[in-house]
Amino acid sequence: MTSRVQAVRLRGEPVAVVVDGEARIVSWLGDGDAVTVKGMCLFAMEVQAGAVDPPYTDARALTYARLANARRARGAGIR
Repeated sequence: MTSRVQAVRLRGEPVAVVVDGEARIVSWLGDGDAVTVKGMCLFAMEVQAGAVDPPYTDARALTYARLANARRARGAGIR
């Protein structure tokens, strides 16, 4: 079986890797960036699982993460 590996970059810096649906994220991110990177990793996992059409790109992942965070903020009543 071949592993699926996806590097995740934020502002050009490698910040995480997703391997077969499991994410490893660097520990030095601030809170806001950590939330964004988690969303980007979720996007990578969904691409790997076939739930979202490929390809994975950091730009698509960042858009996905920002939209998810905005939805989350609205749901929590945060403005």
